Amino acid sequence: MARCALTDTLIVDSDGVHYPAIHNDRLVLGLKGTVSEAEQHVPRARLRGGSLPNASGELRLLLRGGL
Repeated sequence: MARCALTDTLIVDSDGVHYPAIHNDRLVLGLKGTVSEAEQHVPRARLRGGSLPNASGELRLLLRGGL
């Protein structure tokens, strides 16, 4: 987004046209990104929650790298 502000690039989505050089437009774009990330978390959590009761002790989860 910072690159768009420096190069006077407009960002267009279904809600309108945003100009990242303006503080309010940067705020709106940041909030949209945060909400989008949260929306991606909900289906993953539901899938994981649904698999745990069905596992009956046989479910093996892999740890992510570095843990």
